[in-house]
Amino acid sequence: MRINSNHLLKQSLFKIVKQFTPWLAFVGLVCYGAFYHISSSEFWPITMSKTWLPGEIFEYSMLQKPLFTLFLAIFHAIPLNDTQHLLLLKFIFSLLGFFSIYFFVRALSIFTNSFFSKFKLNFLFLLTILTPTLLNNFFRIRADQLTLFFVSFFLYFLSLKKHKLSIFFSFLALLTSIKSIIFLPLILIFLFNNYKSYLYQAAKRNILFIGLASASILVWMIALNIGSLYYFIGTFNNQFTINNYLKKFLLVEFPFLLISIILSINFLIRKNNNIFFKLSGLASIYSTLLILLNPQSYPFYISSLLLFAYGPLLIWVLNKQQNTSYYIKLFIITAAVFIYSYSIKIKTYSDEIYRSNTEQIIFIDQTSSWLQENTLTYLDGMGTMPRQHFIRCFVSPNDDLSNSSCRDMMYSQSSDIIIITQRLAYFSQEIFSFLEKNYSQVEPNIWIKNNLKNKIKFTPRTSNIKPIFIFDFEG
Repeated sequence: MRINSNHLLKQSLFKIVKQFTPWLAFVGLVCYGAFYHISSSEFWPITMSKTWLPGEIFEYSMLQKPLFTLFLAIFHAIPLNDTQHLLLLKFIFSLLGFFSIYFFVRALSIFTNSFFSKFKLNFLFLLTILTPTLLNNFFRIRADQLTLFFVSFFLYFLSLKKHKLSIFFSFLALLTSIKSIIFLPLILIFLFNNYKSYLYQAAKRNILFIGLASASILVWMIALNIGSLYYFIGTFNNQFTINNYLKKFLLVEFPFLLISIILSINFLIRKNNNIFFKLSGLASIYSTLLILLNPQSYPFYISSLLLFAYGPLLIWVLNKQQNTSYYIKLFIITAAVFIYSYSIKIKTYSDEIYRSNTEQIIFIDQTSSWLQENTLTYLDGMGTMPRQHFIRCFVSPNDDLSNSSCRDMMYSQSSDIIIITQRLAYFSQEIFSFLEKNYSQVEPNIWIKNNLKNKIKFTPRTSNIKPIFIFDFEG
């Protein structure tokens, strides 16, 4: 009886774990993303997206990411303060990131006719979310992550043979930003394989309309983004130089990358393989090449392609027979790779596994209240407070035009307050020499215009947080 009782207890525990761990993963990962450190490049589109609204002077750089910035603009119409605005967006993009991975994996399971159990889903989350690059970037408020969300739904509806919805989400993906064009080959290889006859008949009936519409959209996109196109092409002058982010990725995630490449080649050369396996192998190699060849392979960009790059590995897990010994072996292998990746990440690069946004939120909450109370403008080179009067200026080490504009804004003394972030500190001694002549420091990294020093009462913050340390160049 004791043996039977122990056996029943183990079975009950197994069922509980099987039933509730996906929900625990969901809640845990969404909270993880919602309260993770906000990278400097996320602030600019959040703040500038309000220029889509009436009464604002439009920021034309928003046209580089039309659907992404239009989506962000919606939140400026909701009555929120700065911290509520940022935390709401962090929560929403954490949800989008989670569902991107979930529906991507569901699509793979349908395409490969594999049994999709909740227990198997847990291991797939281990193999996707628990890769360091994906774990630290799946929730980013970036056009790359929104594009992946639409592409995942495109694949999911494609797997269900709902062609109108899949084509609709493919259009949304391509309209998200000009950079989304890199997903076009991935979309096409899956789309044409599934809907050859449907697309052929549709194109045959509407060939003139489709030709004119495609040409118009292409000309419109190029005309509006010619500057950014030249800038992107210019980055390939140093195409043989691997940036530090890419070096870190290659070293930290080497096991996952190597296994995926081997499986991709295997899928492609096997004669009797399923056509979807071959397409996944092709998509994996294409995505890996995009990661390796782009001089600006930053973490958020890499993470948007990782699901395709690791696709063959996910398919391999999905297609294995479901038995306890297999899951034990898989768990051991996954744990070993996970320990390797994070030990390299921490020991070699001194990176943190988790970086909270608490200090950022505290600083923004205290400083934005003071700015709003005194109706002050601010300049920080990135736009950390979306609801305040921001002097438009984004500092980027590789963008001379943007940096020149920032210098002009700074020297015009149009800003009441200047906050030294790492992006603004890129100007080095130049900005500090300027500040010492025209501004007075009221707290570390916070400077007020000299003629306002005695007119405006500065409210001391309750915390001694230095902006230069919490608003950095990460990602």
